[in-house]
Amino acid sequence: MLGVALAAWGALRPPEGASRGARVLAILCLVLSLGFGGLFAFYVKGLSYQMPAPAWGRLELRRPLPDMTLVASDGRSINLAQESRDGSLKGRRLLLSFFRGHW
Repeated sequence: MLGVALAAWGALRPPEGASRGARVLAILCLVLSLGFGGLFAFYVKGLSYQMPAPAWGRLELRRPLPDMTLVASDGRSINLAQESRDGSLKGRRLLLSFFRGHW
C-alpha cells in the first residue's frame, strides 16, 4: 500500500526540475504497483479459497471413523478405523481437523 501511495505521489507531484523520463518512470511504477496489487488481490480472493466441497453437509456426531491411514506429526502411521476398534482411540471422542500444507 505504501509503494502505491509513493508511486502516485511521484506521478502526480514530481519534484521541481524532474525530467520527462523521471515522470514516465513514476507513472510506470504506479501502473505496475496497481497491477501487482490487483493480481495479489485476485490470488487471495479468487484462487486460494477454492477448497474442495466437504464430504458431508454438517457436523455429524457419533459417525464411525473412516478406514484411512494418517501420518502423525512424529511420523507414525495411524489407521483411524483400527485404532477406534482396538487401540488407544477405543471409546474416546475424537475431533478431526485437517489443515492445508505440510509439517
